[in-house]
Amino acid sequence: EEPIVRAHLEAFLKDAETSDAFKNYLKPDYLRRVFAETKLLYGVGDEQRWYRMLSASQRQALRDRIEMRLSPTNPERYSVEEPTALQIDLKNVNELVVRIYELNTRAYYRTHDQAIDTDIDLDGLVATSEKSIRFSKPAVERHRERIELPELHGRGVWVIDLVGEGRRSRALVRRGAIDHIDSFSADGMVYTIIDEHRKPIPAATMQVGSRQFVADDQGRIVLPPVVDNVSRRAIISDGKIAEQTEGFFYWTSDEDPARKINVLAARGTHTVAIKRVEDKDIIGEVDNWTALWMLFPGAIYEDGVRDTYIVKSLHLGPMEQ
Repeated sequence: EEPIVRAHLEAFLKDAETSDAFKNYLKPDYLRRVFAETKLLYGVGDEQRWYRMLSASQRQALRDRIEMRLSPTNPERYSVEEPTALQIDLKNVNELVVRIYELNTRAYYRTHDQAIDTDIDLDGLVATSEKSIRFSKPAVERHRERIELPELHGRGVWVIDLVGEGRRSRALVRRGAIDHIDSFSADGMVYTIIDEHRKPIPAATMQVGSRQFVADDQGRIVLPPVVDNVSRRAIISDGKIAEQTEGFFYWTSDEDPARKINVLAARGTHTVAIKRVEDKDIIGEVDNWTALWMLFPGAIYEDGVRDTYIVKSLHLGPMEQ
């Protein structure tokens, strides 16, 4: 909790004449130290006055402290039209290395269930761009820098890796967005793939299991009516940005539905167990009606794997009309 308290105190104390407004809530030594350090960090007033409020060890600790953190004012998402830049707060950082990695989000979601974040493993990836920026600020002063990123243009997702003085910060930059709207029609489930302006994306794709569907000119993808409750996650993509949709999609199975049901057996008929003569192992089952034309004595039976058998005898159970 202390970092949160300090951050709020700094916001109030930066331009305050005294720290008296908080003396009833915080220990005097702590309040005095934060007050003096805040003034020094932002270069406010006579620095000698603030140094006298700190002990020798506190002054040294302040000078040696290295800070590098992304500003909370950075946008969560950038539009495709606007230039991309990051604001970062630095202290005692003489050189900042900026590495840019463009991500193939579609490939990522094929092998990962969790959303992309700054903890993504970049090992093995080569930065698409790299640059170094030098600063000449006093070691005690905190300063906010705007890092222009003209390398980021069009639609896409990038990781910005910032390294300086042994510290690292990462930013995930998204330019544009992709989403979907689902509805129903007589032909099945309809998914309309849309962009950040809620406009349809023609030729967008949806990956469901091993199958890929392509949107029409209105950004619509139609999945056939459900014949089996097969739950699959879906990946939607416009070629540059991909997202793994929340929840599950219920759609037709890859398997031919005719294989799921035997019309005659559904009438309540009994089944015939197909057994090998030598060991009595059951190698298959059919209903009585099918056995009449498929398992008559002398017929050839294939088990569907690799073996072929000659039917020696057939014993039917009770037949229901």
